[in-house]
Amino acid sequence: MKTVQLLIICICFSLFFNYSLNGQNQKVPTNATIKSNSLYFEAFGNGIVYSINYEHLFTDNLGGRIGFMYSPSLDIIFTSTKSFLTVPVILNYFIGENHKLELGGGIVYVSVAEVSFLGFNDNRGGSAVIGTAVVGYRYQPKYSGFLFKIGLTPFFNQNGAFVSGGVGIGLNF
Repeated sequence: MKTVQLLIICICFSLFFNYSLNGQNQKVPTNATIKSNSLYFEAFGNGIVYSINYEHLFTDNLGGRIGFMYSPSLDIIFTSTKSFLTVPVILNYFIGENHKLELGGGIVYVSVAEVSFLGFNDNRGGSAVIGTAVVGYRYQPKYSGFLFKIGLTPFFNQNGAFVSGGVGIGLNF
């Protein structure tokens, strides 16, 4: 229930900023070109731990992204892994101009060579494809090189779901 409430608050917050700032006059340089490509770093988010992402805007409201995360070994609280790889592939829909509500969905390829969790060891490793989504806020001016994003990033498969979050910063070109 708290997750649903947090999701509603994030959506309302994004829409408020979109509509309250949308009325401000913006001067666009005559030689400006729309920046439709982005390269950014995201902590946590759809890459699970982190990811380096490339995104292309097909239209003002529709974009696709692919990311990459690799860690030769990772020790977090009660879990350790070896050769941990994730590749998120996501299609996003944006509402707004510079301040945007970001809604998206896609898949994440996950591969790990070895896992240890609370004393249980699995040396076989394996890989899987899991579903993911994005609901968040994004600041991405059309004519500027700066990008900032924050949002909820749930993961799901046939066994259930897990809600996470992420924050990203990068450049548009």
